[in-house]
Amino acid sequence: SHLHTLAAVAQTNQNQLHLCVESTALRLITALGSSEVQPQFTRFLSDPKTVLSAESEELNRALILTLARATHVTDFFTGSDSIQGTWCKDILQTIMSFTPHNWASHTLSCFPGPLQAFFKQNNVPQESRFNLKKNVEEEYRKWKSMSNENDIITHFSMQGSPPLFLCLLWKMLLETDHINQIGYRVLERIGARALVAHVRTFADFLVSCLNG
Repeated sequence: SHLHTLAAVAQTNQNQLHLCVESTALRLITALGSSEVQPQFTRFLSDPKTVLSAESEELNRALILTLARATHVTDFFTGSDSIQGTWCKDILQTIMSFTPHNWASHTLSCFPGPLQAFFKQNNVPQESRFNLKKNVEEEYRKWKSMSNENDIITHFSMQGSPPLFLCLLWKMLLETDHINQIGYRVLERIGARALVAHVRTFADFLVSCLNG
């Protein structure tokens, strides 16, 4: 809980410090023994937000994998087909409100049945590859048409805007074989915390490009 509080402080929005905080949180999550997970998390059931990341989908995924492993090893869900009425419910619902996401079917098939049912019921609509490519093209046209440096930095680093900037840099590299200085300034303004979402979207964009 202290790490998540620290991660929200503006000073930790620096690459190395942010990476250090996230790496420490990840080690703490994955180091939990299967029999330790329930006792640790039931302490925070009155306010599960304190032990969950409000921004990092990756940390929350690691926590879900740890929870799935623990409930499987300890046979927690034996005789049950739902998470209703269990200590897992509030934790999973809070995670999905913070960082909505889906699991690949081959990963989900390894989860205990009640967890599988939860994620199937809470399926998150995914942006189609066609729409992703279309949105990247539109933003790239904006990038090429804008000339005022301050306007460019403000537009592409605006909080809440689609996390497409790494996709634009990729297209810029393919076209010009370099990244101009404004691109680096936009990255600095975006900051380490928000850049994670851009990396995630860029990975999806690369896969969609490779698959035609």
